[in-house]
Amino acid sequence: RLRRRALLLVVLGSLPALILAFGKYQFVFGHKVPLPFAIVGKFPGFRSIRAFGRFTVVPLLGLALLAAAGYDRLVRGRAAAARLGVAAVAAVVLLAEYKARIGMAPVVNRPAVTAVNHALARLPDGPVVELPMGDTRGPYWAYVEAPRLSLTPIDWKPRVNGYSGYSPPDYEVAIDQFNGLAKGGPASPVALKLLDDLGVRYIVIRTASVDPDLTGPGVAFEDEAAAARIVAALPPERVEGVSREGAALLVRLKARPSTP
Repeated sequence: RLRRRALLLVVLGSLPALILAFGKYQFVFGHKVPLPFAIVGKFPGFRSIRAFGRFTVVPLLGLALLAAAGYDRLVRGRAAAARLGVAAVAAVVLLAEYKARIGMAPVVNRPAVTAVNHALARLPDGPVVELPMGDTRGPYWAYVEAPRLSLTPIDWKPRVNGYSGYSPPDYEVAIDQFNGLAKGGPASPVALKLLDDLGVRYIVIRTASVDPDLTGPGVAFEDEAAAARIVAALPPERVEGVSREGAALLVRLKARPSTP
């Protein structure tokens, strides 16, 4: 009975960490559903956590303990040869699982995609937003943003968008507003205010995917027509210049006067 209670405590102790590992919210059928970490994350000790997935270490430990208890229950009272045989089978299964290949990302330093980074390196400092922004609500966020981030040491300009185990509050608002520029029509007041609030000085419009294995206009890059719509959506008085840099358009915005 004590053993069963101990195992039950292990399971119950693992569940909170498993729930916290899902972060502050999840999107279910397009709806943003808040999760407990939205409250827990406000307490000291939790505020600095960005990679929520690391909480899975706790349930993995609980799972390992349950597996060990199951093995012990299975071989208890059996002959030594039987115990050794079960252990050998389990070892073979583990070795087969660990045989899985590790996928390697392709090198993304093609001149066509790095040209805009080299152009940014020659310009004054200022935040950059790259379009289209990878959407955190879709499966391609990491595949869009991570390759771009690997090129940022060329210019060392701060980015509005990127990839991590965490996204800032209202990051999806920026995604919708900035990606919405490709739909046509004048930029919304919300989008223009976001540009000001974030201090954006440069807009990079990718017209080819940085990752050669990822294709799809509107996801990894914009086609030429969408790129032209983005430029046209910006008020002319706010644009200092536009240039073609390899497989990208570089829009230089005029520096906004700082308020005292």
